[in-house]
Amino acid sequence: MNYPFQKIMVIDDSEMDRYILSRFALKYFFSKEVIEFNMAKKALTYFTQQQNTIALLPEIIFLDINMPEMNGFEFLDVFWAFPEAVVSKVNIIVLTSSNNPADSERALANPLVCAYHNKPLNEEKLKRIVGQIRKQPVQPAIEKR
Repeated sequence: MNYPFQKIMVIDDSEMDRYILSRFALKYFFSKEVIEFNMAKKALTYFTQQQNTIALLPEIIFLDINMPEMNGFEFLDVFWAFPEAVVSKVNIIVLTSSNNPADSERALANPLVCAYHNKPLNEEKLKRIVGQIRKQPVQPAIEKR
């Protein structure tokens, strides 16, 4: 089978949302492998441990905004500080239940975010995401925070 992506990551505190996204990603041949984290801090630990092994990193992160301890925006702020090889490898898709237009604007203004979608995920959204993934690495047009 020819998958558009080999490995994706889901960062969401909702077990049900992680399950749905993982099942759809595999069922619709979106990704060969799915890594799940229920907390943004755990995902950052994974990136810290794997940052020197770029091949082990996911190509896409599906990131929820509203999570306890560290929300999606805080995750983005910390993720930006990783080495360029890590940041440029990963495409971040915000997948959230938030209907707040300010959240959408804030997420899409971040150079790390390539798309913003509302939950739930479905086959049509997965197809759209394939077309939204950036083809070029992140170029820091603004100074890192």
